[in-house]
Amino acid sequence: SFLSMHGNYLSSIPSGAFIGLDNLWYLGVAYNRISSIPPGAFSGLVSLSSFDLSGNSLPSFSPGIFAGLWSLSSLRSLYGLIASIAPGSFADSPLLQSIDLTSNRLTT
Repeated sequence: SFLSMHGNYLSSIPSGAFIGLDNLWYLGVAYNRISSIPPGAFSGLVSLSSFDLSGNSLPSFSPGIFAGLWSLSSLRSLYGLIASIAPGSFADSPLLQSIDLTSNRLTT
């Protein structure tokens, strides 16, 4: 399954919002107004392999933000406000191969 919600006015993703979507392999929530994602928001997305969060207002990736995304292999979050990535943010995504964070606010 494929779910694209690009270009809407979403400001947050509630915990458990995607429960029951076991076969979803792509989720696109790019170019919304998402500024926070609680741990567990993606519970149930056991087949998700590709995720696009580009163009949102998330200031950081916190521990647990991608909890339960065991099949995630590609993450895009371009043109956003991400300034930090907490250790352990990707701990639940052992198959992650590609992360594109082009044009965010990351520094060394």
